[in-house]
Amino acid sequence: MEGLIFWATLAAIIGGTGTVLRVFFSDRAKAKRAIKRAKRKNIADVQDGEIVKIRGTLRYAGSTVVAPISGRQCVAFNVMVEQSQGKRTPIRFTEDDCTTFLLEDATGKALVSPTLARLVVSTDAHRRSGVFEDPTPQMITLLDDHGVDYKGIFLNNETRYVEGILEEGETVAVLGLAHWEPDPDPGTAARGGYRERATRLRITDPPEGETIVSDEPSVLD
Repeated sequence: MEGLIFWATLAAIIGGTGTVLRVFFSDRAKAKRAIKRAKRKNIADVQDGEIVKIRGTLRYAGSTVVAPISGRQCVAFNVMVEQSQGKRTPIRFTEDDCTTFLLEDATGKALVSPTLARLVVSTDAHRRSGVFEDPTPQMITLLDDHGVDYKGIFLNNETRYVEGILEEGETVAVLGLAHWEPDPDPGTAARGGYRERATRLRITDPPEGETIVSDEPSVLD
């Protein structure tokens, strides 16, 4: 009996350790650590060509995207879906999107235009569908896009949806590659003056990397 207890305890420890390691080394966790470690600069103090972290108030720059669960307009969303199907291994998938937006601090504005964005976004909505609750049309569309059925043989599969979004007015931090460029709207220039052509800051993806975007309080300083 003691032997069985020992091996059961050891298995639990190994399983728990594996879970911790998977979380620690996940892409999201690595991105969060990277942006948290980076030293923040005011927009006006950023040097051309450096990889930098800036923080500011999010403003729309034109286009928006629609979050798939809440249906809210935003500049970025991240949604995670987990579905249980009886004794089968749970299905998990994530989907995210990010469009160009502006960040504004006390010293100026920056246009953030990532091609590849790694989102570290606080959760804004939890939803479920299952035996006693049918999924919404938006949920069905999301599941269909990923080839996942919301119905089992007889009943709805138990499905959990977790969504985070970035909206205008939020405080957001960004880590990416900085370039100064001519400002098409000089009235919003972060720097420039008399006899000097106004410029604005643009943040794009670092070489062989992604722009990290986050609204989590622990990374904003």
